[in-house]
Amino acid sequence: MLSINIEKRLGQLQLKVDTQLPLQGITAVFGRSGAGKTSLVNLLGGLSTPDKGEIRLGDKLLYQQGKVNLPPEKRNIGYVFQEARLFPHYSVKGNLNYGVRQDNPVLFNKVVQLLGIEKLLSRYPITLSGGEKQRVAIGRALLTSPDMLLMDEPLASLDLPRKRELLPYLQTLSQELALPIMYVSHSLDEILQLADYMLVLHQGNVIAQGALSEVWNSEQMRPWVPMQELSSLLSAKVADRHPDYPMTRLVMDDGNHLWVSGHLAATEKNSKYVFRQIMFQFAPRSQGGRVSVTY
Repeated sequence: MLSINIEKRLGQLQLKVDTQLPLQGITAVFGRSGAGKTSLVNLLGGLSTPDKGEIRLGDKLLYQQGKVNLPPEKRNIGYVFQEARLFPHYSVKGNLNYGVRQDNPVLFNKVVQLLGIEKLLSRYPITLSGGEKQRVAIGRALLTSPDMLLMDEPLASLDLPRKRELLPYLQTLSQELALPIMYVSHSLDEILQLADYMLVLHQGNVIAQGALSEVWNSEQMRPWVPMQELSSLLSAKVADRHPDYPMTRLVMDDGNHLWVSGHLAATEKNSKYVFRQIMFQFAPRSQGGRVSVTY
């Protein structure tokens, strides 16, 4: 578990977080601007220091007031910022290998293939699109073999086409590398597509936490979602496709079945993230009771 019990004064904001998060899957940190999201991941990564408390990553003590305060380079935590922050005078391959303590060709090839950047290795950052730069930045963080990956709104500076380009890569990272990820975002759409768990901050305090479906369906989330978008989340898996019509049969957690429009998991390649967890967004009756699926 990632155990956090800290306090930090940030101007007029008093950040106070006391929680335990699983060391698996993607945990989304959600809240309005100024809620303390970035400050929290900076404290976890060692970029700033709590006023008091303790942070423990599994069996490793990262911070304890007056006793332990590991610097960022000794925490073994990867960090991906809003901006890629690549070195312009290094090629993509040079950027990827920056900070790598020991060569690991197997991991290098796996990360490069996972992020689809094989053809970019000899290019320089000035020639890359925003989405390509972020993929390289993610790869650089992964190649340090971190125990956890912090991602601070990595899609915030990208336009919609680049966001759509990057989302499938993010969806597979946690499963392919068995790496816990803390993902900061103020976008509910991103969280619905990526997260397994959710932590909601409001004015520096945790007001909700738990599995994504539990938090999304909780009363605490209602003020954050516009009335026209109120919905519930259910978890299910793809069972099979209709032989004659473009429809997919889904099996709910309680064993019931649901048919939705379209062919999901059409290929073995994308079934990895489709089978992970399918989220159904049921529109209110005022919108015709339609069902949309994000995966």
